[in-house]
Amino acid sequence: MQRLFETRCPNCLAVFSLDVALLGRRGRCARCGSTFVLQEATVDDSLIAPPTDSSASASTGSYVSSKSASASSEADAASFAPDAPFDAALSDDSLVAPRAPGGDANASNAGSPFGLDADEPSERPNDSDETGGEALPPEFADAKFPPPPPGVWRAGERLVGGAYQVLPLAPDKLYAEGGVGVVQRVRHVEWGVDLVVKSPKPSVVATEAGKESFEQECRTWIGLGLHPNIVSCYFVRRIAGVPRLFAELAPDGTLRDWIADGRLYAGTQREALARVLDVAIQFAWGLEHAHRLGLLHLDVKPSNVMTVGSTIKVTDFGLSKIAAQSPDGGLVAAFCDGMTPSYCSPEQYEAFQIYRQKRGSSRGANDASASANDAATPAITRQSDIWSWAISVLAMFHGRSPCKMGGQTAAEVFEAFLAAPRSATRPAPPPRLVELLRRCFRKNPVERPESMQAVADELVSIYEEEFAEKYPRRQPRDAASTAESFSNRAISLLELGRTDEAFDLLRKAVAANPLNPQIVFNQTLARWRVGATTDLQAVERLDELVKNRPNDASASYALGLLHVERCNLRSAVDAFERAAELAPDRDDVRRALERARRRLPNDAQCLRRVLLRKKDAKITPRLYAADDGSRLLVPSGDDNFLVLSAKTGEPQLNFVKTTPDAASIAGE
Repeated sequence: MQRLFETRCPNCLAVFSLDVALLGRRGRCARCGSTFVLQEATVDDSLIAPPTDSSASASTGSYVSSKSASASSEADAASFAPDAPFDAALSDDSLVAPRAPGGDANASNAGSPFGLDADEPSERPNDSDETGGEALPPEFADAKFPPPPPGVWRAGERLVGGAYQVLPLAPDKLYAEGGVGVVQRVRHVEWGVDLVVKSPKPSVVATEAGKESFEQECRTWIGLGLHPNIVSCYFVRRIAGVPRLFAELAPDGTLRDWIADGRLYAGTQREALARVLDVAIQFAWGLEHAHRLGLLHLDVKPSNVMTVGSTIKVTDFGLSKIAAQSPDGGLVAAFCDGMTPSYCSPEQYEAFQIYRQKRGSSRGANDASASANDAATPAITRQSDIWSWAISVLAMFHGRSPCKMGGQTAAEVFEAFLAAPRSATRPAPPPRLVELLRRCFRKNPVERPESMQAVADELVSIYEEEFAEKYPRRQPRDAASTAESFSNRAISLLELGRTDEAFDLLRKAVAANPLNPQIVFNQTLARWRVGATTDLQAVERLDELVKNRPNDASASYALGLLHVERCNLRSAVDAFERAAELAPDRDDVRRALERARRRLPNDAQCLRRVLLRKKDAKITPRLYAADDGSRLLVPSGDDNFLVLSAKTGEPQLNFVKTTPDAASIAGE
């Protein structure tokens, strides 16, 4: 009698009954197409975790981001059911209209459910401490979590060919979750850089159209580049068939957290007022940067503002829209398919109701056709973000989300707040700020401030008037064209295999900042990996950088990383030791030095250098190895070849061109 077991796809959650002989093999889901290890589903769905997937991996090595990762957002805000009542007390969560149905999400389970890949090995994490495996770093060594639910990785799992290890989001929290996605923390194993990975829930990407829509939203966010007041997004790639967004980690929580736990109001009321104004100014700078690049956020609220120390970063551009330019030079979004009810503007609320009604009556129509060019739909402009920003500022003075009957009531709520008794623990808004917020809450969008830049400039003036001193921060310049932004975007493109575009950005980055260690390292490593620069040229370039920046630990660190890539661990240790002397408090340098020292017994030795001459500048000369790895065949001149011992580097045979035919035979 055939014995069967039930397995569940971790991506779409489809259940299949299979022969027990297939346990431990890899299968491909007939419903969504993702591959995973076949394991028995337990009664408790939470025991199923997605496998790692290295099929999309480009390289286990990596480049250095110009911004050390610092933290992430809370997970995506939970979505309301599409037809949930919208009347009484509202949460601060996003309301998103349903996507058009389509694709193969409802494919039948009939017939053979899997295409089995018999030769494809299981891709579970390596247990070795040397490669990280499932052993967690010391700061999380005591963290214990129950088995995660479907779609959430276990702490310690490896991703992208083992390059990243999953870590807890916090010592007591494995992940953050909302209605449409999950956020988890990962660390690049080699370089010790922490990022967050934002994964959409299966319902969001049940179809190929849904996956492509999520990827387009990610690319829009990535296109904002590098800005101190924006959470940076580096790249999006599919893992186990699901698109995942890799973004900056911001470790100190959201503005909503700071309001709720009182951190925003620490110290005297005067100190708290300075902090609130500082947050409001940086918040405005971040939104202004997005607006300058033609992007409306449309989900502005405290839970979408992250903190890194005292630095404020706007995050979660999931509802954002690339806006068209109106005849008067403003920005106008074609439609509105989502919002957070308690922070929405009146026009956003009205546009969303129209959009939802039209979607209900014309299922399957594309988003733009659902409400674009509809005379009844109000225009959504940057003034909608200004309204939502003003509610967020009001929330800081109010101590909680103020508009429980909907963001469109903010003007009335603000006047009621001003008439109420003052708080004994929170500061009151200065008179000039009261007038600014009243202008932000005018029902007619054209009567609100013309831009976030105008708002920020007035806030700086209010700060300086209140405290009789110059505001301590300088507004960041547009970072879309900075060297660091070019380099970070190039890293994203290299991860996705778009080499030509990445090289073009790296050239621009070096031209803008030719002595930046991270940028020089990224370009040198990228060129070395594809044979565009020789081994000696790469080392000479990083050596020259160290000579030009003898007191910069990052220069020696970059040289050490290059030597690790070349497997010259003795030289890597020397470079890391110099970096550690210059910057004894840098954890990344310390970790790199410790790893290189552990691997020294297996250090590679350079036995012989062979110059592989190119007859064609576009073709990299090939090097051939014997099946048993004992000998190498390399070109040594004009149509001449050497056979070298792989163990000693000594030549064993020399093929010399005598006739065209002989040279051709030798070359083969």
